[in-house]
Amino acid sequence: MLSATVNIADHAAGSPQQVKLQTTVINPRASFNPSSLSFGTVEVGNNVTKGVTVKNTGTTALDISRVGATGADAGDFKPSNHCPSSLAPSDSCTIEVRFAPSTTGSRTATLTVTDNAKTSPQNVTLSGKGSN
Repeated sequence: MLSATVNIADHAAGSPQQVKLQTTVINPRASFNPSSLSFGTVEVGNNVTKGVTVKNTGTTALDISRVGATGADAGDFKPSNHCPSSLAPSDSCTIEVRFAPSTTGSRTATLTVTDNAKTSPQNVTLSGKGSN
């Protein structure tokens, strides 16, 4: 919490007038490790799961409101959020992503995490290749 006092000097009785100010700084920050996930080549009909660690490197709680996959091939990437809705400073959790290619060839999407950090939403690049 930050506080300050503003003194206003004037010709009124009781001069200087004082105004007390207080504010609470909200400073969550999310970091992701790794910053991208490559699933390699996976046969159509099979799947591979990998995890992304989310860490709150800020000084106040990181409130995670949504986790999802977006992009051209988002349906091939299924995130499972194992994070609490509020992540305390210095705490971490894991979001698992399952890649199950629906067809052959390169598949790409983005893991999108929406939270209360200034840089929200944060993105993690997802890629893989489907094969026969």
